[in-house]
Amino acid sequence: MRHLRKKSFILIIMFGLLMLTACNHKTNSNQNNEENVENNNQEESENVEENNHQEDDEENLEQAESEGVDGSNDLDGDEITEEFETMTFSVLENDEKTGTFEVDLTNPDESYEINDDLKVDLLKYFPDYVMVDEEPTSQSDMPLNPAFIFNVVKDEMSESIFLGIGTNVTNEEDPIFNIQLIDYTYQD
Repeated sequence: MRHLRKKSFILIIMFGLLMLTACNHKTNSNQNNEENVENNNQEESENVEENNHQEDDEENLEQAESEGVDGSNDLDGDEITEEFETMTFSVLENDEKTGTFEVDLTNPDESYEINDDLKVDLLKYFPDYVMVDEEPTSQSDMPLNPAFIFNVVKDEMSESIFLGIGTNVTNEEDPIFNIQLIDYTYQD
């Protein structure tokens, strides 16, 4: 049963990431079409391109909101060139903060005790997260784009959460737990 839950969780993560990839592909296709119009008529295409970019931004924002992607992280959309040193997370139970934990990205712990009956296990860590052949992986050992698979455990309950910069996906339809990035530091 546990093996089946892990496979289901991975499929859910992959579906969410696939949806985000599809949004990016659509945006790239729209940009290619706009460049062809620009070759035919320079003045008209500049106006069309500006309007289409605004519409694409609105569509992507609406789709991200409908998929539950927070988007409030100030790291979204920025190319990250500095290595992270630590990330601090808040654990929420039924949308109420129950505690925090800090991950040392150069040497992460396997488990983090939040309180007497709540812990967070680190199932998988991707220091420089990318998707390759529809599988999450890390393109280097440097913590440039960290992503995690956490398992929140309380008594007999557990929920897995995939968490990356601007991405938070759970394996539950109606999750009890959530993890949010609240702070980070860069290496000197």
